[in-house]
Amino acid sequence: MSLKRILAILTAILITTNIIISNIANTSIAATASEAEKMYIGVAAINPRTNKGYAVTNPLYARIWTFIQYETANDESVSNDKIKENYYCLKSGVGFTDTSISSSTYRTEAPVTYDTYYNMKSTSDSGLESLKTALELQKTIQNAENGQVNSYSALLALLDNLYYPENPGEVPAEELKQYLTSLDSSFNGEYENLIDYSIVRAVQQAAIWYFTNYGDSENDQENFYDLTSKTGWLQCSNTNGAASEYTAVDNTDGKQDQINKLYKALIDKAMKNASNYENPSNLEGAPLEVNTQNFKYSEKEDGSNYKLGPITITKKGNRNYEIAEKPFTVKNGEQEIQYTMEDEEANAITNVNDAIENGKSIYIVVPKAGITTITIEGNISYKNTKLTLWTNGLASTNTQPMLVPETKQETMPIKLNIRPGAFDLALRKYIVKVGETNIKETESTRNPQIEESTLQSGTTATYKHR
Repeated sequence: MSLKRILAILTAILITTNIIISNIANTSIAATASEAEKMYIGVAAINPRTNKGYAVTNPLYARIWTFIQYETANDESVSNDKIKENYYCLKSGVGFTDTSISSSTYRTEAPVTYDTYYNMKSTSDSGLESLKTALELQKTIQNAENGQVNSYSALLALLDNLYYPENPGEVPAEELKQYLTSLDSSFNGEYENLIDYSIVRAVQQAAIWYFTNYGDSENDQENFYDLTSKTGWLQCSNTNGAASEYTAVDNTDGKQDQINKLYKALIDKAMKNASNYENPSNLEGAPLEVNTQNFKYSEKEDGSNYKLGPITITKKGNRNYEIAEKPFTVKNGEQEIQYTMEDEEANAITNVNDAIENGKSIYIVVPKAGITTITIEGNISYKNTKLTLWTNGLASTNTQPMLVPETKQETMPIKLNIRPGAFDLALRKYIVKVGETNIKETESTRNPQIEESTLQSGTTATYKHR
């Protein structure tokens, strides 16, 4: 065999090897569900639990479906435990077409098998990237206040902070009010009765479509899914899912006003936070970072208090968190003691949340008398939300991409131990007074010079004898 022929074969082998290696490097890390993990999903226009259904009109309608998770592919029975109100449709107009919906029950005639899932926060999954492209989930939104916004980043910011109740059938009124008030303060006191969870869920679904269907037209209606300038757009039916049965949600207790405020607040907050979701390090773990690297103690000018700090708490990704106004427990040994908080300039801090928002470091101030060992403890509670996109692996672009969120309440502890050394534990004897006469500090005196800087790290000053 000629040398040229051998070189040609070797070149072909190298090219083939590179292609194989390249394909391996770009393989999707999507998970294929086991038989036990597979989900059999159907939808219903009318929620079987509440006997209500919602739709978006502009003036056309797009039904907001309720998901039902069946036990098998042949299961047709419906019960409250199978109704999944925390599942959401990620793209209007994909999958569950009218041909698969019963014209009498407005429910899917047979479940769809969902066997493939993706971590929506992944930044290294080529399969997810391909699906995002195919479903047009990444667009550029031109926003007057926030400039150019990536629609997928804004979607993550939205989904990470939606309200997913532990039990949608029994939503605590105060918990729902707290969520609404966190988005718009007018929900606290302006309305006699707040909108219920079924409406909140419908508005959250519409906000998802704002980003995933941004710019889409329906029947020559441009920007159909942008409802920011519309009123009366949320329709309700409590009979069946026929288009003629939907009418505008009544405006008692200012419901229409509440719907519009919630919708706009969700979109505005997601737009503002979108840039934070372009950094992978912001997507997982605690939403706050606590820095005590330069922590030390000092004696305040009044001579009766210690100032301990700084404790610097910064937000990471603008995700939700909970921290008390005064979150620390301070102990002297085993005894809890009172404390105050201030910033570096000695301005009083009464609410740690204000310090976090304003970028202020926190200092703990405690009485100096009787201090031995100080322990500072605190907790930051936060919601860690896993966002999973489910689909069918063989028909991913024709199957409704479904969001399945999993929310866990987690706690990040803060604990610091300090042993101030401003009191000197060493015993030194030297003459400072003879009778009633003080020994003056002179160059010739043999009294030691006391260097107190070492008290910052220990319990003994440095004595320089002469």
